[in-house]
Amino acid sequence: MSVDGDEKGKIVERLRQSLQPRPGASTAPPLASAAPAEDFDREDLDLLRRGADVYHVSLESSHALGKPLGLARRAWRKILKPLFIRQVHYNGANVRLLEVMQAKIDRLEADKTALHGEVQGRVAEPLSETVDRLKACEAQMQAMQARIAELEATEKQQSRAIVRLHRQVQALQAGSGQSDSQT
Repeated sequence: MSVDGDEKGKIVERLRQSLQPRPGASTAPPLASAAPAEDFDREDLDLLRRGADVYHVSLESSHALGKPLGLARRAWRKILKPLFIRQVHYNGANVRLLEVMQAKIDRLEADKTALHGEVQGRVAEPLSETVDRLKACEAQMQAMQARIAELEATEKQQSRAIVRLHRQVQALQAGSGQSDSQT
């Protein structure tokens, strides 16, 4: 399943908004401005790491009923503690998994760069040698074609000379045959 850039950006923005701390709710540093879609991986990984611990979120409230709401929230926190702890472990595992995957991606990108350089080195050298050999073969082929043209011209000249000589021999034989018949 592939996600295009616009959908990816929307998902990232929703994730950032949902994990962004509410005023006074966390001691985490404020979120940086949204990064371009191609650079979101590391920023979102940091965001997930900071928001992984949902149990220790501040229960302070700026609401007029802040103290009674805070007490109610503390009571719910105690009741839901097993669920919160489980969620914290799940979030931590996801962050660790993403960190491992990011390290593998970084390693693969480095390997790709190294292999690209190696392939360029292996291909560029033989390719230039092959081009040089092809140019040399082409030059030899042109020289051979010129030599063949010279030989063909020489053959035509020799054929004409042979035809002339043959005619001269026939003329001599005809001249000597007439002189023999007259005697």
